[in-house]
Amino acid sequence: MMKQKKLVKLATIKPNAGIELDYLSALLKMMSKIENDITTQVLKNYKKRQNEIVGDESPNALLNGILRSIYSKWRLSISEISEVLARKTINNVDSTIQKQLQQQIKSKLGVMPDTSSRRALRVKQSSITNNVGLIKSIPERYLDSVEVVVNQAMMGGKDSKWLSGQLRELSGVTKRRATIIARDQIAKATAAISQERAIAAGFDKAEWNHSDAGKTQRASHVAADGEVFDLDKGMYLDGEWVLPGEEINCRCFYTIVYEM
Repeated sequence: MMKQKKLVKLATIKPNAGIELDYLSALLKMMSKIENDITTQVLKNYKKRQNEIVGDESPNALLNGILRSIYSKWRLSISEISEVLARKTINNVDSTIQKQLQQQIKSKLGVMPDTSSRRALRVKQSSITNNVGLIKSIPERYLDSVEVVVNQAMMGGKDSKWLSGQLRELSGVTKRRATIIARDQIAKATAAISQERAIAAGFDKAEWNHSDAGKTQRASHVAADGEVFDLDKGMYLDGEWVLPGEEINCRCFYTIVYEM
């Protein structure tokens, strides 16, 4: 009689909360400096000249000139910050994944797995490129929105109190978007890079672990909890192949399993 094979759980791969927090902190620090420029230069000048604005082109030209100056000042910095932050963050994600895999698998199997992989390096570079674009988009979208509300204020003859309120609202929207990007991108990078590192180490199966940490739950993800899937494919849910943590706001993770 053949002995039935048993699935042994080897390594659980989760997005690193510390890396996510560092990423978000860096994004908010960048935005705080840009918002400070807007407050000290645009809002200050608007408040000083608000009685001249309606029907007078000179204050409008001055304010638009200040906006262009701020954008020009930050354009190069935004590109440099985005490249450095994206590369540092994704490298940290990859390094943490490899340490997790090596430590957990060695403790279970007594061997140190080789996680080197050209495919993993390509996936990592793709993640860096994607994050550079997303990081840039945060201040660029904010500055575009600032220009819109400043022009609305000037065209509508609004006072500085109205403009200040609009800028505070924009700041809140920007912070919420940065929070979503930080959480989502760390989860996506973890899913994609760990998939390649685990496959490189010789493992091809994993167990889907549902997380109820989010505000809403996808029914298909709840049903997938505990199910084993092929690492090179992911799980077929809602008409597509996905990995835990790959979809936006998905907090699911997975555990590598091994047949013994």
